[in-house]
Amino acid sequence: MPDPVPTAERLLARLTVPAEADNLPAVLDLVRDLAARQGLTVREVERLAFVAEEACAGVVANAYPAGQPGNIDVILLRRPGQLVVAVEDQGMPADYQALQEGGFGLGEMLRRFLDGEIRCLNLGRHGNRVELVKKLPPAPLQADLAEQEAKRTAGAPPAAAEEPLTLRLLKADETLALVRCLYRCYGYTYDADYMYDPQRIRELQEAGLMRSFVVVNPAGEVVGHLALNLEAPGAVVGESAQAFVDPRYRGHGLLEKLKTLLKEYAHTHGIRGVYSEAVTVHPYSQKGNLALGAHETGLLLGYVPATVSYRQIKESQKQRQAVVLFYLPAGDSPPQAVYPPPCHEALIRRVYERLGLPREVRATPGGPTDLPAAAQMDVKVRTDHNEAFLRVRRFGQDLEQQVHFRLRELCLERLDCIYLDLPLSDPETASACDRLEKLGLFFGGVIPEIADGDALRLQFLNNVAVDPSQIQLASDFGRELLAYVLRAKDSAPQVVFN
Repeated sequence: MPDPVPTAERLLARLTVPAEADNLPAVLDLVRDLAARQGLTVREVERLAFVAEEACAGVVANAYPAGQPGNIDVILLRRPGQLVVAVEDQGMPADYQALQEGGFGLGEMLRRFLDGEIRCLNLGRHGNRVELVKKLPPAPLQADLAEQEAKRTAGAPPAAAEEPLTLRLLKADETLALVRCLYRCYGYTYDADYMYDPQRIRELQEAGLMRSFVVVNPAGEVVGHLALNLEAPGAVVGESAQAFVDPRYRGHGLLEKLKTLLKEYAHTHGIRGVYSEAVTVHPYSQKGNLALGAHETGLLLGYVPATVSYRQIKESQKQRQAVVLFYLPAGDSPPQAVYPPPCHEALIRRVYERLGLPREVRATPGGPTDLPAAAQMDVKVRTDHNEAFLRVRRFGQDLEQQVHFRLRELCLERLDCIYLDLPLSDPETASACDRLEKLGLFFGGVIPEIADGDALRLQFLNNVAVDPSQIQLASDFGRELLAYVLRAKDSAPQVVFN
C-alpha cells in the first residue's frame, strides 16, 4: 500500500469562542497545553501564550463594533519544524488609529515574541488572520558529532579528481549523513539552524517543501548539497538555497553540477523558475548563478544580519550585508501584462529582456480608478533576522495610511529592514509606487512569479549603515544595479518616525 500523500501542515486543534475577554483564559489553556506537548520549554510556552493573548485581545478590542457579536477562531497547526498559533476573526479591517491609541497590535506582540515569525494576513471577505510561528526545538544529536566530523576532515588530503561520485536526490534515510556534511563544512556556524536537525529535514522533504540534490562518494558520504525550497507543495517557482560542499571536494565544480541537476528537475516538474539570494561579501555564488544562466533582478541592502558568518571570511562583518536577487528561468512562463512605474520602467524592461520572459509592458490606463476603501496587505516579521516583509494583495484608498502605519510601528520596534512587494500585474502599482516612495521606500528589484505574478520590491532601511565598498559584484549589470539602488536610496526622503 503506498504511503499517504504528505501534507505541509497538520491540524492540532481548533477552538471558536465569542470575542469576549472572559473567554481568553480557556484559549490560553489550550495554547499552553499543546505547546508543551510539542517540546517547548516552560518559558517558551509562556511567551507564546502571552503573544497569543495579545493577538486575541486585539480582536476583542478592535475587530467588532460595540454591541455587535463576533467570534475568535484559534487554530493550532504543526508544520515541519514549526508550531503555529493562528488567530482569525470575521471583523472589520483594522482601524490603524485605534490600534495606535489602544496599544494592541503588532508592536506589542513583537516585544513579547522572540525567535520566530509573526504574520498578519488580510483575508478579504474571510476576515483577518494573525499567525504566530514558533520554531520547535531540534531533535537531540550526540554532542560530539561536530567534533567527529571536524576531526575526520582536519588535515585530510583533497579528494582525487577522478573519484567516482553520484549526483541525485537525497534519500529519506540520508538526512543524518547530510547533517554530517554540514558540520564538516561549517561546524556550528551555519545560519539556517533547521539544517542541523535530520528529522526536520525529512519532514520538509516529505511535505513537498524541500528537494535536496546531493553528491555522494563511494563510501556513501554526502559531500555536497543544494536545496530547492518551495513556499507550498506544487508552487510554480522555487528558491535555490543551502549550498555547501565538503572541504575535501572543493574545486571539483560540484556546485555547478548540482545547480544543473536542480535546473533539469525544475524543468521536468513544472517549475517555471528558480530564484536565489547571492551574498555580496564575495562574488563566488554570483558567478555560479551567472554561469548557469541566471540573471540579476535586484539588489537588497541590509538583507543579511551582520551576525551571519561566512566560511573562509574570518573577520566579523561590521554591517548588515546586501544580497543580489537572481532568477533562473526553468520552464515556460505564460505571457503576462505588467505595469511598472514610469520612473523604473527602463530598468525593469532590461531585467525582463535579460531573463527572456514574455512580458508586455503597458502604461497605466488614464482616468480615475474606483478603488475599494480598504487595501489588503500581508505582513511577515522574522524576529531572528530582525526584518519584515509587506505584500500588497489588493489596492485600496487607505494603502498609504496602512504602509505608513506599519513602517512607523516596525521602525519603533527597531527592525532594521522592511521590504514591500507590489503586484506588477495591477495597473495601480505604477501610480502607487511614487506615493509610497515618498514614505522613504526605494527600489529593490523585481521578483518574477512570486505571488500569482511578478512583484516589484521596494526597501526601507531603519538607520542601517551601508558601505558600498563592502559590496562585491560579479558582473557589469550587477554593478549597474548597485549604482541604481544607491541613487534611489539617496533620493528617498529621510523619514524619521517618533
